[in-house]
Amino acid sequence: MSPKKQFKWSSHNPAIVTALDLLMPDFILELGVGNYSTPLLLRSQAQLLWHIENDLPWLDHVQQTFDTDDRSHFRHHAIGDHVNKSTSWASLSSQSQADQHEYYENLADEIGRLDREPRLLFVDHFTCVRTLSINHLAPQFDWVIYHDAETPEVYGYQNIRQDLRDQFDQYLLRTASSWTGMLIRRGMTAAEQLDDRIMANCHTFGQRFGRSIDEFQLVRA
Repeated sequence: MSPKKQFKWSSHNPAIVTALDLLMPDFILELGVGNYSTPLLLRSQAQLLWHIENDLPWLDHVQQTFDTDDRSHFRHHAIGDHVNKSTSWASLSSQSQADQHEYYENLADEIGRLDREPRLLFVDHFTCVRTLSINHLAPQFDWVIYHDAETPEVYGYQNIRQDLRDQFDQYLLRTASSWTGMLIRRGMTAAEQLDDRIMANCHTFGQRFGRSIDEFQLVRA
């Protein structure tokens, strides 16, 4: 794989590392497993990690590739036989849309019963359910990270609930190829602390690819 693709697909790294540093989550939910996010989250000190993936063969690949322990629990969430990573929400049938609402409502209830805090949510799964999952699940979390934020119209990120924007501070970590969005519950961390820590992590991450720190920018959304 080319370094350019590796950089793009792993560009969420500084955001995740910063969340692990500042939040120190006890529970992590990863929606969409991956070669870059999953091993990074597995190195955290969280006592419980759930990894939910829509693509069963990809889930099997990641499980077989990385060493896990009894903190991690993997699940397959099937949306439909003809649904893939790029399928849009509007392309789903009315019944399928209702099913997805029910799935994430139930998942939110399940998480709400957990006695583990703080909580981190990472979103990088099928296009059609990214914003839906954020809208249902974010109230149960302290920090939400969502990938590919440079094209909000593709993933529906512009439809993140307004009341969530009132509860969370929203940031964008911009790079030349891919952006990562963050929702951080108000009062969790000072803006100055976030800026200093994430830019330090951007510097470390960028050095791996020969990238300048000038290619990274953290902005309030």
